[in-house]
Order: sequence, then C-alpha cells, then structure tokens
Amino acid sequence: MGFWDNGLGELVFPPLCHGCGDLLAAAEKPFCPPCVHKIPGLNLYRCSGCGTVKPDQTLTGQATKGWRCPSCIDKPLPWDFLFALGSYDGQLRDWILAQKGRRGEWFAEILGRFLADFILFPFQSLEKVDAVIPVPRHWTKRWWFGHNPAEGLARGLCGIKSWHLDRFPLFRTRPTARQSDLTPNQRKTNVKGAFAWRGRLQKNATALLVDDVYTTGATMMECSKTLKAAGFSQIAIAVLALGKTRTTHPVRRG
Repeated sequence: MGFWDNGLGELVFPPLCHGCGDLLAAAEKPFCPPCVHKIPGLNLYRCSGCGTVKPDQTLTGQATKGWRCPSCIDKPLPWDFLFALGSYDGQLRDWILAQKGRRGEWFAEILGRFLADFILFPFQSLEKVDAVIPVPRHWTKRWWFGHNPAEGLARGLCGIKSWHLDRFPLFRTRPTARQSDLTPNQRKTNVKGAFAWRGRLQKNATALLVDDVYTTGATMMECSKTLKAAGFSQIAIAVLALGKTRTTHPVRRG
C-alpha cells in the first residue's frame, strides 16, 4: 500500500478547493459545493444550437436530442449539439480569466475535469466521441502565452472521460484579433478562413470541439465547417461559459 493509498497523504497534504482554498470532503472533486453553487447559469437546460436558456426549464420528448430555441430550430448549423457549463459572469468568469494567463495551464486542466462531471445531458444521444479537438491558438499566441487554454480544458476532459485528444490536425492559418474586442460582424470577418485541417480525412466520425467561451459562435462556425470538410459526420461543442454578445465596438479610453 502506497503513501497516498493509505490516507496518510491526505493528512499531510489535505485536499483544498481550487476556488476558495477551503478543505474538500472528497479529494477527487476540484471545487467545494459553495463554490459550485456560485456558478451563474449552472445546470440550466439550454438550446443545443446556441446555448439560449430554455424558458420553462422542463424536459420534453426532445430530451435525447436536445432542445432547440425558435431561432435555431430551422437554422442549418454545422454542429449537432452545444453544451455550456454556465454563464460568463461572476465566479466562472474569474476562473476562465485565471486559466488564460501564462501560468494557467494547470488550472485549465482542472476546469476541464470539472466540466467532465456535467457534460452529460445534451450528449446522451452521442454513441461515441472519436476525437476531442481544442479550438487552436495561432502558434505566435501560443508561444507568447505559453499554452492554449482550450487544449488544457480538452486534456482535463479526456482524462476523466477516456476520450482521445487530437491536438494538432485543426490549426489556425493566420493570427487573428481578439474576438472579445469586436462586434458580431467583425468577429465573423476576423476568423473567416482562419482554420484548416492537416490530418487524415475522417469518415462517420464524431468530433467534440472544446473552448472556454462561446459568444456569437463565429469561431465555432469556422472550426465546425473545417471539420465537416475533413469528413466528420457529427460535431458537438463543449464550452465552460456562454458569453454576452457585444453589439457595438468598445470605446477606447486614454
């Protein structure tokens, strides 16, 4: 019996919540219940096309394939399901910002493991996931920041789900401006044609695209189109948060 197996490890290094630092009752959980309960929009039924919150929050006969809002029900989308853990606000926003920095790779993996505990309802009709694909950063930004947060999320998710992480085939062909600084129309232009596939062509395969925030869907639209062209027949999306759509260009001060 090893040091950690006999419980002595937890006596010397007790498990702490990665959100607030309080003691955890279960070492396998990264966050304590009070921190989890503070996540805005957690466990809400959402549109599987755009993430809009379902008004009455009741399950229907569509539960196995995901509810679609009026805006998405007849809209041809390149993905089949979208799952968001919560809303980009409060504590979840703080966690997402923390995993974006140069030293945030370890925290991104923790958030990915946490995401794995909730990524169930919209995906119960998926028979299998063949490849988990993080939304890529351009190599210049990856070098500057030291990591790709989406890749850390995907790695943590795969560690719990035992899915296959495919990091390299989907890549950015050029640097792009930061989406959060742009209007919806500018976002579409910013990422148009910015992704390409350099792996083998797929056939009847399911891809799970992973990123931290979904706002207008411009990035996911371009990534999904690229994956469809590569032969993936089914695409699901998993993000930590649904962001708020910016309608005007931000005012720069100073």
